[in-house]
Amino acid sequence: MIKLEYSETLEKKIRRDSPQNLGVSTWSLLEEAISVGKWEEASEIVDYLFDEEGKRWHDYNNDFWAGLISYAGHTFGEDEVEKMWREVFASAIFGPTALSKSPSAKERAYAAAEIWRAHYVGDGELNIEETEDSFILALNPCPTGGRQRACGRLKPPYNLGKTTKSYPWSWGRKEIPWY
Repeated sequence: MIKLEYSETLEKKIRRDSPQNLGVSTWSLLEEAISVGKWEEASEIVDYLFDEEGKRWHDYNNDFWAGLISYAGHTFGEDEVEKMWREVFASAIFGPTALSKSPSAKERAYAAAEIWRAHYVGDGELNIEETEDSFILALNPCPTGGRQRACGRLKPPYNLGKTTKSYPWSWGRKEIPWY
């Protein structure tokens, strides 16, 4: 049985199961609750999985990567941020899970929608528009830089990086988060 309680220290709900049960994945506990028809418990576990284990970890992880990117940009200069992203995204675009392997723009739009939904865009909107010759995917807000901006992560004490001038890679705008 799962026992969820709010932790003042962590400022979120956490599992306070018996020590022997803490190592059991929450997903396994969800499957168990469903298999025996404990629907209220299953619903509570789904919410916990999404909000506390999934989304919180996602946001902390994004802040960690934004911190690394910010360190590189603050230490080596803003021009290095673009070079770094091109190197990192090259592996995503041309690597084993590459969107470029999708045979058509429509298939790439489906694949990108899968990625963005998994990216916890649920707090905002993912709008997809098909035009005569393209697909336009818009996140509002972006669950990384948009969330970091809204949460004050671009200001002290975090100081996550943002562009100081406009670049082609920042949609021609300044003050765009580096992540």
